[in-house]
Amino acid sequence: MRRALFAALGAATVLVTPMHASAQRDTIRYGELLSQAVSADPRQRQLRLQEAATELRLRNIAADRLPSLALDGQAQYQSAVTTIPIAVPGISIPTPPHDTYDAHLGAEAPLLDPTFASRREVERARLAESQAQVRTTLFALRQEVTDAFFTAAGLQERMSETDAAIAELSARLREMVVRFREGAALRGDTAAIAATLDERRQDRLALAADRGAALARLALLTGRPIAGDAVLVAPATAALAVETSRGLDSVRSRPEFEQFAATRQRLEEQTRLATA
Repeated sequence: MRRALFAALGAATVLVTPMHASAQRDTIRYGELLSQAVSADPRQRQLRLQEAATELRLRNIAADRLPSLALDGQAQYQSAVTTIPIAVPGISIPTPPHDTYDAHLGAEAPLLDPTFASRREVERARLAESQAQVRTTLFALRQEVTDAFFTAAGLQERMSETDAAIAELSARLREMVVRFREGAALRGDTAAIAATLDERRQDRLALAADRGAALARLALLTGRPIAGDAVLVAPATAALAVETSRGLDSVRSRPEFEQFAATRQRLEEQTRLATA
């Protein structure tokens, strides 16, 4: 029995590795992850592509006001032409040529286009609506990063607490082993502490697995490698309180409302275009 207790004591001492014992670990901040997730998302490039496509359509609309030129030509050859079968002395009656050529250049310019301004405004409204849709999807991405970050940060704190509990139980187990060896403690007391220590070790392994899954999710969202021993630094409580109050005071600032307003503006511009 004593050998079993000494083995448990040695295993507990070796496996107690507090999170603060590691050196030179990466420090990852919440704001940095949000920026990196938005930059790494391929949908971010849609904003620039949509702007470029709208710029081309606006140029095409502007080109409609420029005059257009059209060149047309025609050539004909007739094997037989009409002649006058009369010979007049002293007079030469010309014979029509067998080939004829015709060419002309035409120019057209619009004098009035009541739909010009409306078409431009419709294109701008469509751009605002499509970009609002992209921002809505990116906002959902920010929420995913937030959930994964604070899940990993919470598990990080629980792991620290578990490490402290393991360290305390290890110290108590060493003390109890000494007391048992001196006959001042019962065998069951030492075994109970060893069993509790083993439970805390199992809890820590489960917490580490859950935290690893949250970090893997963050790495996938941000496109950057995140080590398993990385330290997550959450924003200060005061900053979170300010952001929460801002969110409660300005609910209309959410991208869903921006998308709704852009869609309504696009419909209004299309109505003006139909009227024009």
